[in-house]
Amino acid sequence: MKVFLILKKGEKIMQKFNNKTLLLASIISWNQSFGDYDPMKIIMALDSSGQILFSS
Repeated sequence: MKVFLILKKGEKIMQKFNNKTLLLASIISWNQSFGDYDPMKIIMALDSSGQILFSS
């Protein structure tokens, strides 16, 4: 599944994930490696149809 990750600094990154569980695990581990105010933090993930899969 193609997913758009939206970073705190407003940048969009397109990534491919096998399933939603892997996506959420990846986001959690990514966000834990950055502080709350870090611009690289992922604030939202959208699937290709625009549905929100994750929002912080």
